[in-house]
Amino acid sequence: MILEDQIKQANEDLQQARENLKKVRPPTATMRRDIRRISVLENKVDQALLRYNKVQTANRALRNEIDVLRKNQRNQLRVNRDLMADIQAASDEARKLSVSAQAGARVADETKNQILALKANHEERKGRFEF
Repeated sequence: MILEDQIKQANEDLQQARENLKKVRPPTATMRRDIRRISVLENKVDQALLRYNKVQTANRALRNEIDVLRKNQRNQLRVNRDLMADIQAASDEARKLSVSAQAGARVADETKNQILALKANHEERKGRFEF
């Protein structure tokens, strides 16, 4: 009976050791599932990093394009400002010329009227002289 008790005790110890081993080391199916899940997650991380890098590259290119567009805008604003100054100067010159032309026309009309008055006066004096 002692031998049977020892065998029984050994089986219980073996069972206890197996349960402890299951707690410490998961079964191979669980390990394979975890390994597969880990590799799937690693792949997802790699794909996400690729997308992230592509977005970073696209953002960098867009920032460079924005910088070029801002530079072009500054240049265009400078050109527009210069052209507006030229237009304003031409407008002022045209206004001065218009005023001058109007004054010249007025003087020409006055001169023409004086000439007509002198001609009329001359004709009148001529007419009186002939009688």
